[in-house]
Amino acid sequence: MTTDDPAITEALEQHFGPTLPSTPDILAELHSILRLYSLDPQELFYKWESWCIQQNSAESEVVLTLENVRNFKKDVQAQLEREVRQQSRVKKEGGVGATPGSGVKIGRGTGLDELIGMGGGIMPGTPSPSLKRKLNTNSSAVKPSLLGGDTPTPKKRPADFVDSSPLSQSATPRASASHLNSNPIGTGTPFTARRNPGLTTETLNPHLPLLTHAPLSTPLPLTASFEPKKYQFRTCHMKPTTASDVLDDRVDAYAEALGLGEEEVGNPSVVRMGECVAVGRVVGDSNQGGRLNTASLLLETSRRYGAGARVPLRLAEELKSFAFFPGQIVAVRGTNAGGGYFAVKEILLLPPLPLAASSVDEFAEEGYRIAIASGPWTMDNSLLFEPLKEFCGRFERGEERAEVVVLMGPFIDTEHPLIKNGDFSTVEAQVETLDELFRECVAKEILRIPSGTTVLLMPHVRDACNRHACFPQEAFELKSLGLSGQKHIKSLPSPAVFKVGDVVLGCTTNDILFHLSKEELVRNPTHQNMLARLPSHLISQRNFYPLFPSPSGNLDVPYLGLTEFVEAVPDLLVTPSELKGFAKVVDGVVCLNPGVMAKRFAAGGWARVTVGRREVREGEGEGGVVENRAWERCRVDLVRI
Repeated sequence: MTTDDPAITEALEQHFGPTLPSTPDILAELHSILRLYSLDPQELFYKWESWCIQQNSAESEVVLTLENVRNFKKDVQAQLEREVRQQSRVKKEGGVGATPGSGVKIGRGTGLDELIGMGGGIMPGTPSPSLKRKLNTNSSAVKPSLLGGDTPTPKKRPADFVDSSPLSQSATPRASASHLNSNPIGTGTPFTARRNPGLTTETLNPHLPLLTHAPLSTPLPLTASFEPKKYQFRTCHMKPTTASDVLDDRVDAYAEALGLGEEEVGNPSVVRMGECVAVGRVVGDSNQGGRLNTASLLLETSRRYGAGARVPLRLAEELKSFAFFPGQIVAVRGTNAGGGYFAVKEILLLPPLPLAASSVDEFAEEGYRIAIASGPWTMDNSLLFEPLKEFCGRFERGEERAEVVVLMGPFIDTEHPLIKNGDFSTVEAQVETLDELFRECVAKEILRIPSGTTVLLMPHVRDACNRHACFPQEAFELKSLGLSGQKHIKSLPSPAVFKVGDVVLGCTTNDILFHLSKEELVRNPTHQNMLARLPSHLISQRNFYPLFPSPSGNLDVPYLGLTEFVEAVPDLLVTPSELKGFAKVVDGVVCLNPGVMAKRFAAGGWARVTVGRREVREGEGEGGVVENRAWERCRVDLVRI
């Protein structure tokens, strides 16, 4: 592979920009990286993009210079050396597979590992139904039964203190209950020794002031834009015909939103000499997975517009900018001249939904605050829930004040290594079921938040204490979790669109950003910054989860209609993710990833949203309704716990 290879140079130009050939030194360095580390241009671009996000500061963006490319090359080398060392260590220790502690990275080759806040990937596997609802009472770590006072405490032999968790690659002594803060599993910094607690790491609209007054005496009005009963369906009861109808309806609705009649939409699989518009879903050419590329791009039509046929897409050379992912609904203009493919000359964009608006008398007379935090809520080496205790304690002590606090799951995480293995030796209370664990370790902490603050809870598909294990997901049943009778605590489904004061929030707990980042195919996209581009897909597709199929396999397809934006896009789009936390304005929407409260063996962070008063300009309120314009008056601070 040399700098004279025109195909490679053209591919690099498509990803890094048309000015690349005019900088031969940078081009030579990129070719060198491709050759040395056996990467393809697209893979190199993703690694470069994630490296740039790491290097970005609030003052400037990283640009493509020779010095930056050389620093990036050193970083790629360091990554590969770490992987080689890790693989050799795994082989020496008995061939441990991709377990949570093995250090084997998820999505290797996508260049996203540096952005993942969980320090090594998502832990595969789902516990058995009995484990999801009931602790393993045969484990030596389980506390004595609360129902029978005569149940003896199991005697612990020396072998009982050997870590049997998959996090451990060798027999590691585990601390007893009297040494709960000594990091019993794995490595990492104890929570009490975390660095820079309370530090603000990023701020959106820093020119806007923070509010320090006590919470408003009157609770902010909350208005739901969803019907809770629609989420109370029988989960995992899917009929193929129903699922197919739902997927087809999305394609048909897209064509209607573009204002296309049936006579204007053609079947892309039919040979014709003239141009036509084809509407369908983007899919890959293999059921075996793998990232999309320009050679594997297919368009799947609906039964109405193409009898469900799949046809390869050939993108024209003049089509310089695009972004595709599986499940994306697109309309393309082109021809099928008999070559077995549809030649795309133009991509038709869906007109954006209107921004949220309110009547003039709905705007708050003074500013208010919303605190948003997402699970996991305890580190992988214990079930002490220290980040949750610290977060709720700050409100109890008056160190933080907010009118509304949004707490998002997972709370009792089915993928937590100790829960998966029935090891509850670090639990301070005596519990027998996972609901009891929630009541003792989670609910008691949430109740520390003053009653003058409204608390909203939203479940995650990995929450053990929610009967819905698929997305979209029903709200928590507060009574069984020890939170009933608390008027200031409310439960929301996932996803949910609701109005707090005069700002519309759209929240989901399914990690759509991380899933999209592993599946996306881009060339000179409109949003060069990946963290801005990923939420833009949700806005343009009018959906909280436009990706299909889901990498996690936990979609309840017949009910995906509950994930759609209906009349307008939210003012604040909250999508917690394992990717690096951020707050950005994208297409008039404040897009927020608050991060996670507990990384694998380290503390995380949360987001403080300060909403200023809406000043209605002269002539704006003539029709009685005006845009909320939240991006102008919302300050967002990302704060370390």
